[in-house]
Amino acid sequence: MKHKIFFYALLIVLFCSQVQSYAGDLANDTVWTKKTDEMQGFSSVQFIKNDEIIVAQSGYTIFYDAIDGKELYRLLGENNAIFFDNDKKFLRVENDLKTIKIYNSSNYEVLYELNNEDIIIQEFPNYVITKDEKYLIIPIINGIRIWDIENKTIKNTKLFEGENLTSTAIRRIVSLDETNNLLMYITKEYRTSSNPKPVIHSRIIEYNLETLDSISNWGFKGQVFQNSPEGTYIGFGIGGVQIYNNANRELISTIPINSLSLTGMEFSNDEKFIITSSTVSDNLLAIWSVETGKQLYEYTRASTSAFALSKNDKFIIKESGRLLIKYKITDQMLSVEEQNQNTIIYPNPTNGNLEIKYNINRPDVFQYEITNINGQVLLLNHLGFKNIGQNTDVIQVETLARGNYNLRLFSAQDNINFRFIKE
Repeated sequence: MKHKIFFYALLIVLFCSQVQSYAGDLANDTVWTKKTDEMQGFSSVQFIKNDEIIVAQSGYTIFYDAIDGKELYRLLGENNAIFFDNDKKFLRVENDLKTIKIYNSSNYEVLYELNNEDIIIQEFPNYVITKDEKYLIIPIINGIRIWDIENKTIKNTKLFEGENLTSTAIRRIVSLDETNNLLMYITKEYRTSSNPKPVIHSRIIEYNLETLDSISNWGFKGQVFQNSPEGTYIGFGIGGVQIYNNANRELISTIPINSLSLTGMEFSNDEKFIITSSTVSDNLLAIWSVETGKQLYEYTRASTSAFALSKNDKFIIKESGRLLIKYKITDQMLSVEEQNQNTIIYPNPTNGNLEIKYNINRPDVFQYEITNINGQVLLLNHLGFKNIGQNTDVIQVETLARGNYNLRLFSAQDNINFRFIKE
């Protein structure tokens, strides 16, 4: 009996010690915390000027020293500032939703305005500058407009029209890779005289920047989505976070989090990891491997609606109500990443069974699921209890059709991803 008690106690100790390799240390992770007078909190935060300044958006655009959090300047206006020209300039839609001003980011003075022909811009607009910084894209009422920033001219305008279409709202815009094509989350409302109750359609659609014609329909993949800095990947907040190769739309990995509470995601500048944030219901700010979907690190009690990653991938700034909190990205996540590299799947391609070898850092009960490139779950089964160290399993896949698949092993705490081809 004593031996059994000792065994279970040892098991608990081992389990808890492994959890610590993932969970953060609030005191150690925090660089500084600043209590502001912005009682309504912040809608966005970002690093600029070689990570020396933090910009936070509330009813003001507020500039802070990134070293100690000291406020430097504030500019009245509730819409986000977008920085360009090596952060020497920034532009912003003003509160009248008609005026677009370009500012000098050193002295905060207005340099010039973009002509808008008095068109009303969509309320709380999500607007972007293309990767080459030539064009500005802003949603307007029931449409979208593009400006040539250098020439200070309107390049193109598109109004959405259709039978029984009563309104259109663009909730999010992302500029894709070197093509500068646009990925937009669009909500359209339809009404008929016979049925006044609105019918709402929401989709993520890719548009050609030059013509503003639709290219492809990504379907509904959640309102939270983001592309990586070099355009290699794009992540969608549905069924967790699904990360795709932007070129061929192949599913790379799936991050096992509650997509309903997801508030944001951001890829690292080296495109090796992705950070996700969630609401207080899940209370999560976590770092994940892009390639494997494995959780690398989790910050303690760190729910947020707005966060940003520094350009050197070493710091995170997040809001928590009226608080601004700066975290460091710990070396600890690197050691976890190294532990997850010793995984083998064989044979690959296969026409029958798969043998998988993998390491885990804590004992737990595991399951596996196999999904196709569209994220559809085709197989879901239990693997049972697994001990610390290397484990080996054989998975039968002979019933699958020929094609590319993702295999995910998961427990309450762990997530291990493989990709394989069925011949």
